[in-house]
Amino acid sequence: FFPPRKLNKWKAVVGLHHLYIHWPFSKEYDIKDIIIHSGYEFGTFENDVALFRLLQFVKYNDYVQPICLPDSAHFLNDNSKNPCYISGWGSTKEEGKGQHILQEAQVDIIPLQICNSYDWYGGTVSLKMVCAGSESGHVDSCQVNC
Repeated sequence: FFPPRKLNKWKAVVGLHHLYIHWPFSKEYDIKDIIIHSGYEFGTFENDVALFRLLQFVKYNDYVQPICLPDSAHFLNDNSKNPCYISGWGSTKEEGKGQHILQEAQVDIIPLQICNSYDWYGGTVSLKMVCAGSESGHVDSCQVNC
């Protein structure tokens, strides 16, 4: 998002499953603003999240629904692996090309002491981040959604 964005060249697309095929339930929306988290840290990727404010309200249907997020009181037990789902059009293998069809995978939320070990991310994952993947290394949020 740096330098400043030309929002008239951006679109938000909902109901998209295939990147190059728009189905009848897919719809494009113009973007009014992009709100980057005020605590975003470029070097560490802490708070790496942004909201797109659209010019119109999104119309829900069988294929377009809001996501469910836990409230701030939800606590992840750091000593056990909690399953979660990830999705995206990223590569399905390390250093591979992105996918045209939306991918989905179930992964575990990995405890920070494992993520920050030398064999994993060597201390770069903070308490403000979620580490998700599989200890075997075959599926993770970077291979599916980076």
